[in-house]
Amino acid sequence: MHSAGLLHIENRTRFPDIQAAAGSFNAKRAYLADPFAARVGVKRWSSVTHVIAALWSSEVLHTLRLRRATFRALCPDESAGFAEWWAGGVVPRGSRTVLILFDPAATGRQRRCVGSESLDGIRPRHRGYREAVMALRERGLA
Repeated sequence: MHSAGLLHIENRTRFPDIQAAAGSFNAKRAYLADPFAARVGVKRWSSVTHVIAALWSSEVLHTLRLRRATFRALCPDESAGFAEWWAGGVVPRGSRTVLILFDPAATGRQRRCVGSESLDGIRPRHRGYREAVMALRERGLA
């Protein structure tokens, strides 16, 4: 079988307990790839990208900015590797761990996601989860 890449995405709408979120994500990051490769018949992944996809909201942005060093340690890589996956382009080799902000209700020319390296230059798209769901409903997506 040819080499394949693994994309592990953990969705987060908020971070009520950062330690629990970090512990869960780190455990999956450490142990998910090998058993999953065996299950699908892949000898070895050519690429492993772990992503925390957090809601692009003021609630999440506040937490990320307040605990910037914690999230930088948890997800140290820039989002370019994930952007390749998202665009359907060439999957970069190696392993990376990134955090992105994701807006499921983005429309038109709005970017759907942005990397955490852009924290200082972005504004929230939603106040919180409830507002994001309402935006999805307005657009007929929920």
